[in-house]
Amino acid sequence: MGSDKEVAMLVNGLCKHVVVNSTCYYEIINELNKHYQNIWNRTMAALWLVYFRDAWRASSTLVGIAFLVYTAFNFVRLAKILF
Repeated sequence: MGSDKEVAMLVNGLCKHVVVNSTCYYEIINELNKHYQNIWNRTMAALWLVYFRDAWRASSTLVGIAFLVYTAFNFVRLAKILF
């Protein structure tokens, strides 16, 4: 191993005769990658982590949504009466 060329040839030739076997988890890996790359799944996971991590956050989020729906409903009802 006197020269750099010999070392480079040795290192570059290490994987020439290596047989790559497909893993038994190939289909599962592909399905997981497709699931992760779906933007809807990533968005729902982010929302779940932010707003529904525990019971307190989930209940406060649901109460907030219910309050907004109730407020919008009353606004529309009053707008119909006044106009």
